[in-house]
Amino acid sequence: NCGEMKGKNGIPIKSTLTMVLLLYSNCGEMKSKKGIPIKSTLTMALLLYSNCGEMKGKNGIPIKSTLTKALLLYSNCGEMKGKNGIPIKSTLTMALLLYSNCGEMKGKNGIPIKSTLTMALLLYSNCGEMKGKNGIPIKSTLTMALLLYSNCGEMKGKNGIPIKSTLTMALLLHSNCGEMKGKNGIPIKSTLTMALLYSNCGEMKGKNGIPIKSTLTMVLLLYSNCGEMKGKNGIPIKSTLTMVLLLYSNCGEMKGKNGIPIKSTLTMALLLYSNCGEMKGKNGIPIKSTLTMALLLYSNCGEMKGKNGILIKSTLTMALLLYSNCGEMKGKNGIPIKSTLTMALLLYSNCGEMKGKNGIPIKSTLTKALLLYSNCGEMKGKNGIPIKSTLTLALLYSNCGEMKGKNGIPIKSTLTMALLLYSNCGEMKGKNGIPIKSTLTMALLLYSNCGEMKGKNGIPIKSTLTMALLLYSNCGEMKGKNGIPIKSTLTMALLLYSNCGEMKGKNGIPIKSTLTMALLYSNCGEMKGKNGIPIKSTLTMVLLLYSNCGEMKGKNGIPIKSTLTMALLLYSNCGEMKGKNGIPIKSTLTMALLLYSNCGEMKGKNGILIKSTLTMVLLLYSNCGEMKGKNGIPIKSTLTMALLLYSNCGEMKGKNGIPVKSTLTMALLLYSNCGEMKGKNSIPIKSTLTMALLLYSNCGEMKGKNGIPIKSTLTMALLLYSNCGEMKGKNGIPIKSTLTMALLYSNCGEMKGKNGIPIKSTLTMVLLLYSNCGEMKGKNGIPIKSTLTMALLLYSNCGEMKGKNGIPIKSTLTMALLFYSNCGEMKGKNGIPIKSTLTMALLYSNCGEMKGKNGIPIKSTLTMALLLYSNCGEMKGKNGIPIKSTLTMAY
Repeated sequence: NCGEMKGKNGIPIKSTLTMVLLLYSNCGEMKSKKGIPIKSTLTMALLLYSNCGEMKGKNGIPIKSTLTKALLLYSNCGEMKGKNGIPIKSTLTMALLLYSNCGEMKGKNGIPIKSTLTMALLLYSNCGEMKGKNGIPIKSTLTMALLLYSNCGEMKGKNGIPIKSTLTMALLLHSNCGEMKGKNGIPIKSTLTMALLYSNCGEMKGKNGIPIKSTLTMVLLLYSNCGEMKGKNGIPIKSTLTMVLLLYSNCGEMKGKNGIPIKSTLTMALLLYSNCGEMKGKNGIPIKSTLTMALLLYSNCGEMKGKNGILIKSTLTMALLLYSNCGEMKGKNGIPIKSTLTMALLLYSNCGEMKGKNGIPIKSTLTKALLLYSNCGEMKGKNGIPIKSTLTLALLYSNCGEMKGKNGIPIKSTLTMALLLYSNCGEMKGKNGIPIKSTLTMALLLYSNCGEMKGKNGIPIKSTLTMALLLYSNCGEMKGKNGIPIKSTLTMALLLYSNCGEMKGKNGIPIKSTLTMALLYSNCGEMKGKNGIPIKSTLTMVLLLYSNCGEMKGKNGIPIKSTLTMALLLYSNCGEMKGKNGIPIKSTLTMALLLYSNCGEMKGKNGILIKSTLTMVLLLYSNCGEMKGKNGIPIKSTLTMALLLYSNCGEMKGKNGIPVKSTLTMALLLYSNCGEMKGKNSIPIKSTLTMALLLYSNCGEMKGKNGIPIKSTLTMALLLYSNCGEMKGKNGIPIKSTLTMALLYSNCGEMKGKNGIPIKSTLTMVLLLYSNCGEMKGKNGIPIKSTLTMALLLYSNCGEMKGKNGIPIKSTLTMALLFYSNCGEMKGKNGIPIKSTLTMALLYSNCGEMKGKNGIPIKSTLTMALLLYSNCGEMKGKNGIPIKSTLTMAY
C-alpha cells in the first residue's frame, strides 16, 4: 500500500526479516491474519515466506537455505521459539522442526539435504556446537548420530541411503568428522572401543545389518575392515591374547562364535589358538609353553578361571589343570617338568609369587615346599629321596639361596627358622626327637646349639625381654616352664625379671622405669593385661603398672606423683595419647578428663588435688602450649573452652571447687582469669550483650546468679548491666539510652518480658523499661519527659508503633490516646500536661499529618474535631474549658 516499507530513519527496509522485527518491537507483538499473536519466531518466518513469496535477509538478498533463515532469526531475536513460543534450546530440534514444516531441509545453497548426517554437520559448523534436547552441547559425534537416528527413524548416509550397519555409521562419522568421539567428546583412537559402541546401539551390526553376537567375530570383522586392530591408546594390537583380554575387560564377558559366554580363560585361549592358528604373546611371538600361556592370561586378567568359570586362586592348581588338559606340564623350553619342586620354582619365578589353595601369596620357601608336599604325596630333594627330617627340610634353604619366613623376609635368625618349622610341622623336636613344649626351653636349646641367640635381623640378642618377645610374636603365645601359655605381657616381663635377675631393655641395660617397661609394648605389637586382653589405652597401661608396681616411676626411676605429669610423659614418649578404646586422644581437655575419671581426682605438679575445672584447664594450657578440643583443633575461644568443660564435666567448678551454676558467672570467671573474653574466632568480645547472647545460643538458655534460667531478654540485659557496671553494645560503646537497650530485641529475635512471654507491643516494651529503670532515656541518655516524644522516638526507630496485641497503630490519634490512658495524662514537648484536646489534635505538626483510625490522613479540621469530640466525650478549648458552641468549635 505504501510502495515500500521504511525504517525509523526513512531508509527503505529491504529485508523482510528486519521489517518483521521492527514491527514486532513497535507493535508489542506480531499478529497473524486472523489477529492471533504469533509467539513462534519460526511460524513468523514461515508466514512471511508464504505471503511474500520469499524470505529476505538483512541486505534484501533472498534466503534460500531454511537453515540460514532459522539462524538469522535466532541471531536477531535472541532465541529461537517453537510453535508454542517455548524457546528452542536444541539445534537438533530446530533443524527437525524446520524439516517438518518446510517439507525438506535445505543447505546454504538451497539444495535439499538428504543426509541426516550432513544436516547435523552443517548445523554443527554454523552453530559452533551441536546441542541436544535440553540445550546441553553434544561433544560426542556418536551421540549426535544416535540422537538423529532416534528422531529421524533411521540414519542416512551422504546419498540419503539408510545406514543399517552401526559399524558403517561409525566409520562414516569418522571419515566426515576427522575423528570419532565418544560420550565425553574424547577422540576414539581404538578400533576396539569403536566396536564396543554396540552398548549405545543396543547391539553391534555387521555390513548387512545382521547382529554380531560373537565378540570374537566382531573383532575379526573390524580387523579385516580396519587393516589392523588397535587398543585403547590407538597402538596396534599384535597379540591375540591382548586382543581378547581387552574385549573381556570392556564387554564384561567374552562370547564365542554362537554368542555363548566363555567363562573359562583357558577355553578362551584355546578358541583363539584354534581360530588364529597359534597363540601369540604380548610381542606377537608364538607361545609354545603351556605354562607361559596360562601365566600370561593370569597377569593380564588379574585372575585365572577354570572350565566352569570358577576362579583359580592357586598357581599350583593352575599348573595341575594345564597338566591335565595338555597331557603334561612344559617349561619355558617345552621340556616336560617331572620335578614338583622345579614346577613350583618355575611358577614362582614367572608369577612373581607362588599362591596356595586359598589364593594367598606364598612368600615362604618353606610353606611352598610343604604345600607341594601335601599335594604330591611327599617332599623330594634334589636327588629324589624323600625328606623325613624337619631339620633337613630347614636346611633346604641352601638350595633357595636363603630361607624365607611367612612374610617372605629372609630368615637370618636361627630362632625364627626353628619356630617356622614348629608352626608348620605341628611340633618342634629336639636332637633326640623329644617334643619341646616350652618355648623358653626351645630358645635355650637353640642358644646352646647355635652358639648364641639371634634376633630377627641376625644380631645377637642381649636383652632377655627381646628374646621373649621374639618368641611371642613368632609362636602366637609365650609358654612358661610347664608349658602353660602366658597371656599377659606384663606377667611375661615379670617372669623374665625373676628368672634373669633383672629386666633388660633393647641394649641390655637394666630397666628401672616402670613407664619404660610399659612403653616396650611397641615391640609386642600390643600390651596385654592380666587376662590377656590387649591394652589399647596408654592410660590404662600406666594405671595397671601403677597398681602392680605400687607406684609409677619416670625415666630416671623417680616416682611420679602428678597424674598430669604422668599423662604428659606418656604423650611425649608414645607420640600420642590413647583412650580406653585405643583411639588417639587429640584433645588435651579429654586427656585430663579421662585421667580425672580413672584416678578419681586430678593432681597437679606437686601432687596437690585440683578441685577447680578451670584451674585444670589452665594447667594443661600452660604445659601443652595450647588447649585442644575434642577433634584436636586448638581452642582459641575462652567461651568455647568453658562450654566444652561444662558439657564434659556435667558442671563447671570455680577456683574453690564450688559448682558454677550461672552461665554469666562462668563467663565472668573466665574473663577475670584470661584477661578478656574471646568469641568463637578468638576475637575479643567487647560487647556484654554479645557475650550473653553467645552463651545463650551455646547453652540453650541463659542462667542467672542462682542458676535459674533467664527467660526475659530484658532481665538478661539488666543483670549484665548490674554486674558489668554498664551495658555495652555491639562495638563495646556503653549504651546510655534505655530506649536503645529495648530496641536490642533485633539481636534477640524478639523482646521478652519478665515471664519470658514475647513483647509484641512496642508501647508495653517502653512502659516495662520505664517501670524498671525509673525513667525513660533517649538516644543521648537525657530523660524523656514528653510521652509524645517517647512515642515518636519509638516510631522512628521501630518502623511502626504497635499496640498491646502487637497490631501496628496507624492512627496518630489512637497512639496519643493509648499513651493518655496508660500514662494518666498526655504531656507535650516540655512535659507540661496537655489539657486542651484541640492542642492535642494540633500536635499533628509533629507527626507530619494527623491520621484517623484507619491511618488515612485527616485533611478536614472539622472531621478532626468531630473525631476528637466522639472519642473524648466533649471538646475542650485552649484552657481546657469545654466548648459548648458548635460555631466556636468549628471556628
